[in-house]
Amino acid sequence: MKIGVCFKIVPDYETLLAEEWENPNQLDFTYAKKMYGCFDEAALEMGLRMADSLKAAGQTAETVAVTCGAPEGAVSESLLRALFAAGYDDVVLLPACESFVSRNTAKSLASYFTEHPVDLILTGRMVGPGDSGMVPAYLAGELGAELYPEAVSASWNDAESRAEITCKEAGFLKQYAVSSGAVCTVGDAEASYLRLFPLKARMEAKKRVFSEYEPEKADFAGEEPILRMEKTEAECSFLEYKSAEETAGFLLGVLKGETE
Repeated sequence: MKIGVCFKIVPDYETLLAEEWENPNQLDFTYAKKMYGCFDEAALEMGLRMADSLKAAGQTAETVAVTCGAPEGAVSESLLRALFAAGYDDVVLLPACESFVSRNTAKSLASYFTEHPVDLILTGRMVGPGDSGMVPAYLAGELGAELYPEAVSASWNDAESRAEITCKEAGFLKQYAVSSGAVCTVGDAEASYLRLFPLKARMEAKKRVFSEYEPEKADFAGEEPILRMEKTEAECSFLEYKSAEETAGFLLGVLKGETE
């Protein structure tokens, strides 16, 4: 089984000075340390745990970590090499998108996974302030795959010979047998941090070479994501497109009980 994990290296927002947040549109990240997106780090560890459960059952497991536009510098390279040390078989670097909008990022990732298929894709639900959290949905739509949100753990069920994902839905845990190629978003996972590894593994990782992939430029034209939903269509309300102001006013009215 091949497991792909999408991640991004971002500034540690908690290290920003309080005055920086007075103008969120002009944040200075130059002095902030780099880190994996917090939910992406949980996804990276979940991918390794999934591989561990496969190997424990005597199954083959291959792991690949994929990122778009990794920042240059020694710190970023150290974070990338740490993935080799932690146990990833390959680390793939995609070029930065011309514009880091969700659809462009998803298109770039989908291009890679179309050419290099995997059995399961894990990704953090979002990477930080201002992120729409739509990359996983667009990625699933482009690949025509099912989307499982809010995964908290993943494992191999040897008795049933299938991969299983446990998701958190409305405060309850629900387990699914995931289909091949499914996309799972990771939120409040059981393990939030990448595992520790010995210095020897770090030294060995320095000899490894990153893989690079140049996706073809194309407009996003994927299918709608197949989101796991428990409610039937009859129980849901569908709204016509509204502006941001109209949408905000409508939702506020619903919360206040003024709008049905």
